[in-house]
Amino acid sequence: MKTNKDLHIISLYYTEYGYGYPEDVYDYNFKNNKGQMTYTFGCNGISPIVNVKDNEKFSKQIFEIINNWKHKYYWDYTICDGTLWYLRIRLSNGKYIRFEGHEKYPDNYKQLKGYLNRFVGKYAKEFREIYLKYV
Repeated sequence: MKTNKDLHIISLYYTEYGYGYPEDVYDYNFKNNKGQMTYTFGCNGISPIVNVKDNEKFSKQIFEIINNWKHKYYWDYTICDGTLWYLRIRLSNGKYIRFEGHEKYPDNYKQLKGYLNRFVGKYAKEFREIYLKYV
């Protein structure tokens, strides 16, 4: 993905879910020169709004992670279960880019979730611990 230095992220929506496993959602929005992210896991609620101080740095890091991604990653065979994931990014030029997959991922896929967890990781851990108490 080619980007220029003036292009940045206005919103990012990332979800990962599977059959029998609750949905994991990271939602980022940049409004009024302020970046904010929330995290949701299944029915365990939504995290408080977490401020992301530097949208330029946030955008640059995300662009580096998704730089060589294809838009679709699907398993070659028909399977009924497994993990599905979806990433939608709205850019400052008004365009959207989307990535999605089912049981197939880009090589550096874990970097995306790891980077997003820098902001909301304590909530992700807490919500998962609550969920595991009841399964």
